[in-house]
Amino acid sequence: MALPFQALQPAFHPALPQVVLMGDIIGSRKLPDAAGVASRFAAAVDQANLAFLPAIASPLTITLGDEFQGITAGYRAAFEIANRLRLTLLQDGIACRFCLGAARLVTPLNPERAWGMSGPGLAEVRTRLNTKNDLTAYQFVLPAGATGAELLEAVAIGLTLVEEGWTPGQRDAVLSALQGETADAMAARLKVTPRAIRKQLQGADNLRYQHLRAAVLGELSRLDH
Repeated sequence: MALPFQALQPAFHPALPQVVLMGDIIGSRKLPDAAGVASRFAAAVDQANLAFLPAIASPLTITLGDEFQGITAGYRAAFEIANRLRLTLLQDGIACRFCLGAARLVTPLNPERAWGMSGPGLAEVRTRLNTKNDLTAYQFVLPAGATGAELLEAVAIGLTLVEEGWTPGQRDAVLSALQGETADAMAARLKVTPRAIRKQLQGADNLRYQHLRAAVLGELSRLDH
């Protein structure tokens, strides 16, 4: 079992672009125990709101039982939230997909919940999410004139492929490592040897995953400035 969410440090500035993040559960209608899935989904969304509070402009809000939307301060923050939510929910056997893009609101920002807002950016992200691209769990709608969309999509396909190949133990090790836990600390918590943890990370292709993830974060950070 990986560590709980760790709170993001308040390094995000309100001058960063407003970015809409949407997500939904893949194949939710085919999953057994619909009530249990909805409960775990809601708990993960609530947990993300707390953990990433400094980066959230309008809280992640469940709009339907298997979908949510929210507004973040910046593209990088939106992806970090999506990535953490995906890995956390995969621990419960719940696969989600996400799309993020410039909000471009024409109504006031709602700081209490992501309802009652509209704008062309929200509509574009919703349309892209609804295309249900099976190749990737992460999609992006970049602002007009921005470059790098094809690169982001290609790297996101690579991230998704790595994630889909993990065992539960490998996934938990990667998620814990992303939250800053060392192999020695994981080993002590799980009462196994550090070598066993390193084997899990190696089997998870963690180094490749971290490089791919860093490439996405670097490109999105460029859009934040």
